[in-house]
Amino acid sequence: MTQTRRRRFAWGKVRILLAAFALLALVLGPAVADGTLAGWNDLKTSRASFTSGEIGAVQDLTCQDSGLLGGLLNREVQLDWNAPHGVDSSQVEYEVSWKESGLLTGEDSFTTQTPEFVYRADRLSLLQALNVEFTIQPRLKSGIWTGEVTSKKASSLGLLGISLLLSCQ
Repeated sequence: MTQTRRRRFAWGKVRILLAAFALLALVLGPAVADGTLAGWNDLKTSRASFTSGEIGAVQDLTCQDSGLLGGLLNREVQLDWNAPHGVDSSQVEYEVSWKESGLLTGEDSFTTQTPEFVYRADRLSLLQALNVEFTIQPRLKSGIWTGEVTSKKASSLGLLGISLLLSCQ
């Protein structure tokens, strides 16, 4: 190879390197300067506020015992309540739970559309003292939104399978 050919070949390499460097600078230059490859900026902004739905607790929860002298010889108590304030009662269902604490205990929960529940003391044995806690939680039928839990308690005393006392607290 002659010296002229070597120079042309060297200048060709330099030109290719300069062209590659210029192309790289054109592509990466805006990204380094502005932090983005986009060639435009949109200055419009939007604002919004969001609020979530809320269901309150059931209203006017009452516990009524019957029987003689405030629950004597009584086997059941009745819970009654009203729908949460500001909610259409036809759109609400209620998760009702009860839990006994004592020697023979039990618990249960179910969903109801009506704002009432009757508890019967059926688990009484030879001598049984029970405390029962009831909880009611409203829930919209159309979704998973639930309200606050409300609770009431009752006490029971039984002898030989006969309820001697079941009264609301």
